[in-house]
Amino acid sequence: MTYEQIQQIDFYLTDIQELQYSAEPAVVRCPKAKSLDSQINSSVNGYRPKGISWGFLELAIGQHDPSAENVLQGYIQIMFASLRSVWNAIPNREKILEVGGDVAYGRTLSVALVSYKQEYIIKIIGKYSSEIGFNDDALKMAKVIPSKIEVDEQKTHSIYRNVLSELEKYLNSLCENKTCGEGSGMAMGNIQINNNLIGGNATANACASAQVTVDISVQIEQTVEHVKDACLKPEEEAAILAKLDELKEISQEKSKKTKWDKIKGIFKWLAEQGLQVAGWLVPLIYQIMQGV
Repeated sequence: MTYEQIQQIDFYLTDIQELQYSAEPAVVRCPKAKSLDSQINSSVNGYRPKGISWGFLELAIGQHDPSAENVLQGYIQIMFASLRSVWNAIPNREKILEVGGDVAYGRTLSVALVSYKQEYIIKIIGKYSSEIGFNDDALKMAKVIPSKIEVDEQKTHSIYRNVLSELEKYLNSLCENKTCGEGSGMAMGNIQINNNLIGGNATANACASAQVTVDISVQIEQTVEHVKDACLKPEEEAAILAKLDELKEISQEKSKKTKWDKIKGIFKWLAEQGLQVAGWLVPLIYQIMQGV
């Protein structure tokens, strides 16, 4: 995965959150969300949101169904959880964005004044000298520039190019680490999606389902501990823990229709909560939705 692709996923996550907290009515947000979902589907490998039916939602909006707002909010949260699972599977993602930003800025300096290039050299060497083996000339210049000793313009440009080149190589090496989405299977949370299981025999599918149930139960218990450690008001904590109990019951539900109906109720409640609560529950809901 390239830096540009990783950066685009980061942009998409921001776009989804803007839709999630937009005050626009469902009739305005729905086409935006549908278009964004299509863009992500066509450009991000491993993005597989489950339980979204834009046709159903458009029909509900056309009939002025009051539940349309909550359904749309649920769809947007599913989109976010699905893309977030792809994001979480990228090794060094935050570091890649940081280095990529420094590379992008460095490229804008190709025709800049010498002073800007010198500042860039000092910054990059000071920031990455423990991770990148810069040559002796670059290291010496980084020490000379702050002492106000005049440095030849041509030499500055040469060292600037060398420093930028080394940073670009470092960025490429970070991006070359394979994500969980590359290869025969993809890890989404703790769910292993493998080509041998999809469309496989009943025994394999049953084992996969059982694994999901076990994994989600463990993650719910871990989330319970996070909630208890968050120093919330007693009534807020009690409400969240109650919803986690509901999710545990829903994860064991056999009927897909019943499971989805119950999850929609959770989404309706989530729409009135803050980002922290959504961050706890939406990833769990996404994993449960894998079986719907």
